[in-house]
Parts: sequence; C-alpha cells; structure tokens
Amino acid sequence: MKKLALLFVATVIVTVAYSQVVTIKVTQLADNVGLSESSPAQILLDTSLEIPYADDAYDAFSYEIDFTNKVLILKNELNTETARFGFIIKYFKSKDNFNIEVTDPNNEFDNTYGIVVLNKAAALYENNDRIIQLLVFKSFVIF
Repeated sequence: MKKLALLFVATVIVTVAYSQVVTIKVTQLADNVGLSESSPAQILLDTSLEIPYADDAYDAFSYEIDFTNKVLILKNELNTETARFGFIIKYFKSKDNFNIEVTDPNNEFDNTYGIVVLNKAAALYENNDRIIQLLVFKSFVIF
C-alpha cells in the first residue's frame, strides 16, 4: 500500500511538472553544426561549433510550448500564430531544461526537428541522421 501511495505521489508530481505553458521569445540567432553522434544538447554547449548568423534583419519570434496538450506554436513578432505542431517530450526537468521533438504524423518532414533548452542556452535543431544543425537562440527570454 505504501508503494502504491508513493507511485501516486510521483505521478502527480510529474503531471504537475508537465502542466504548464512555456514561451520562448527569441531576438538574436547563431548556428551550430555537429555530427549526429552527438546530442543536440552537446552541440548546443560546444561554443567552438558556433557560426555567427549572417542575417540580422529578421524579426523577433516566439515559440509557445504547451506541455499539457503537447502543442508547439510558432508566433511572429506581432504575436500572431504562424504554425502549429505536435511534439513528444524527450526529457523534461524544468522550463529551463528540456528537449522536445516535433511529431510528423503525415510523414511530411525529411528531417527531425525539435527544441532543446539547457539553463541559459536554447536552440531549434534539425537532424538529418548525418549532421545536426542548430539555430541557436543567442538572445531569448523564457517565461
């Protein structure tokens, strides 16, 4: 009975941890590229792989990540929804430490896409099974 109660408490804690919406507002970018033997997190943290982003003329954008409904919403600088995707949670420790992967139910994507956040570093990643390219969020706010 004690084990059952602990399992229930653990389930509630995990459910509460996921039941939130995280917004990432991005205002500056860079690129990182690494081999697919590395994880997106390893590539993100290796600053020697960083390539400065050539075009600073883009507008700010944001991702709204709904962990309850597992929906990722891309919004433009006017906060208007431009795209919506489902996702799976690869790992989640907090709003500042997680990795999600976009789902592709209609098999429309050639590559795998996701978002990785590690404390003060974050990026959108693309994996084509040979290399992983990250669009690094050099200046961003999570709320």
